[in-house]
Amino acid sequence: MSEEVVNPVLEKLKELESLIVNDEKPVSDEDLDETSIQSRIQELEELMHSLSSKLYEAASAEVSEEENESDDDGDVVEADFEVLDSDDEDTDE
Repeated sequence: MSEEVVNPVLEKLKELESLIVNDEKPVSDEDLDETSIQSRIQELEELMHSLSSKLYEAASAEVSEEENESDDDGDVVEADFEVLDSDDEDTDE
């Protein structure tokens, strides 16, 4: 994954952390700014959605390439068939 996609997510996580941790100690409940935290969470969700979309597109392209490569098999023929075994009819005796 490229740094231009990952870095904004990491930056938002650090921003969120700075809102809830101060000098490596959790911020008290009374000092939390819920509006600011919710805003950063919303921004983080949007970045994660963008990241997820890019991951999905990359995976989809990879699967498509693999399917195209497997379609190049010129010797493979798909067919429906039915097995007929005349010995089965004679065993009823």
